[in-house]
Amino acid sequence: MATELVDELGARIANREIAAGSTFTIADICDKYGLSRTVAREAMRVLEDKGMLVPKRRVGLQVTPISEWTPFDPAIIRWRLAGRARKEELQALGELCTALAPWACWYSANRASEADRELMLAYAQRMVTLLGEERFASFVDLEISFQCVLYRSANNRLFDGIANLIGDVIRTTYGQRPERLLGDDSVGHSYCELAEAIRCGDAEAARNAMMAILAHLGFDSFQGFSLEPLISRS
Repeated sequence: MATELVDELGARIANREIAAGSTFTIADICDKYGLSRTVAREAMRVLEDKGMLVPKRRVGLQVTPISEWTPFDPAIIRWRLAGRARKEELQALGELCTALAPWACWYSANRASEADRELMLAYAQRMVTLLGEERFASFVDLEISFQCVLYRSANNRLFDGIANLIGDVIRTTYGQRPERLLGDDSVGHSYCELAEAIRCGDAEAARNAMMAILAHLGFDSFQGFSLEPLISRS
């Protein structure tokens, strides 16, 4: 029951259905949801750990502003992508991916093991085949697997959690606009170019190939944000 309560309240806070500054008590939660104090406290501790709630003396619990939430918490990102904050969250994630992904490719081209270089090339070639067979769900799964290997092979521990975030972005992006994959195998070939560049140790070519992939995902079309300045300097 605590997990369900975390998801219920977490999603409402994440999408600003419960505004920052709002307050409530454990007793309020117990009364509204018909739960024991033990379950309510357990759920509230989870949200406190995510930075979404803070205890206030004589008040109970207060909802915090978004600036105080754990930045890369997977649950918060999932809640926002599934709710009315989706566009805002995609914008933020798109900017993050655009800032980091090309340089992850750069580092991967310089640091990846031979096994990871060959694995990424095999994944990319398989992705082209899956697009040709219109097996789009399998393509998306493999694209996410490719990204996981890519970020791991950059050999930077701070990149480790980024691949999971990008997986959420990829699934959400294609979920909103599945037609991106219909009759267009260019993204598969871009992944092949990326994998080949990494295999050959060509960091600049790898970075440019990732820029093309990001553009295909639509990260150049967010309101107020464009890849064009980055592409023009490549």
